[in-house]
Amino acid sequence: MPRLFRARLAGLTWERPPHRHLGRAMSTSVDPPTTGGHAADLCGEYLLLDGEIASLVHRWQATERQAIERHQWFDLSEAQRQVLPEAEEMDALDARLDGLFARRRVLLEAILAAEAGDVRSIAAKLAVALRTIQPEDGLQTHALLASVLSDLSVSRCPCCSTPLTAPAPDG
Repeated sequence: MPRLFRARLAGLTWERPPHRHLGRAMSTSVDPPTTGGHAADLCGEYLLLDGEIASLVHRWQATERQAIERHQWFDLSEAQRQVLPEAEEMDALDARLDGLFARRRVLLEAILAAEAGDVRSIAAKLAVALRTIQPEDGLQTHALLASVLSDLSVSRCPCCSTPLTAPAPDG
């Protein structure tokens, strides 16, 4: 049985097996997601990817800090920097991060288009919304939050089928 990956979503656990054909947990492909567009799955993939990005950014920062302390990094020319082992690691991290950032953008677009028809999916989209709130991402964040509000307005109680919220306002 394949190893499962977990992401916490507003008190819920999301699990899925890794992509076998890639030999690693997350795809760096910028192809459309292969989860079938289910909002909770797309969000879970996004959150896992975002966690991997955060970990790699932290590793890049630690490597740069090490280069500064050991080699006075900022006093070196570009040619001098390139022969240091830290430069090789930072370049490899940069390349990996570029692919992950592109994949994350594709996932966010798919999440914006995916309808969340259950509370689990709505919670997942809210978890992504919280991760995307950055000053430079204002327009995408607004669109994602508008999508979440729209989803809440069409969601119904699984027991009695009454709407969970009032219809979302237009605009």
